[in-house]
Amino acid sequence: MRLILLLIALTVTTPSVGQTRLTAGPPISRGPLPALGIPGPMLRRVIRDSRQIFAGTVIKIDRSDSAATFAIATTRITFRVEEPIRGVRKGQIVEAREWAGLWQTGERYRVGERVLLFLHPPSKLGLTSPVGGAIGRFEIDRDRRVRLRVNGSSGVSKVELRSLAPALRRAAKE
Repeated sequence: MRLILLLIALTVTTPSVGQTRLTAGPPISRGPLPALGIPGPMLRRVIRDSRQIFAGTVIKIDRSDSAATFAIATTRITFRVEEPIRGVRKGQIVEAREWAGLWQTGERYRVGERVLLFLHPPSKLGLTSPVGGAIGRFEIDRDRRVRLRVNGSSGVSKVELRSLAPALRRAAKE
């Protein structure tokens, strides 16, 4: 009987295999990361689920039509990495293939646009997108400041990429 109670207690209090426990840790709860406007546990999940995290510039956009290739319609966005955080190197050219339907829902890029991205690993079809949709994508202005969304306000806040990038690197190593 005691063994059964012990097993039940362990099952309830410990995460299952493959499940990451999301607790508040110092790198997420202080410094520039709270300015992103993403709650700590959600930010941990965004970082954990990202294969590549970087700030870069859109240098090319190509669209492919499904009728022409007998495959799924995609948009290929090519970036030059300016600030590597995870899974990339400075100056690297990164190609992200997205399902073309994302463009119809408003998720678009412009050549010359600078962004901070948290990208999913490619799917079996080779497609990727920002983790959490808009949550995994931030605009960067010409002064290298990341444009933040302010909850409950129409205003915009900004944080310098040079202070945000090292904090994200530390959080990505957790």
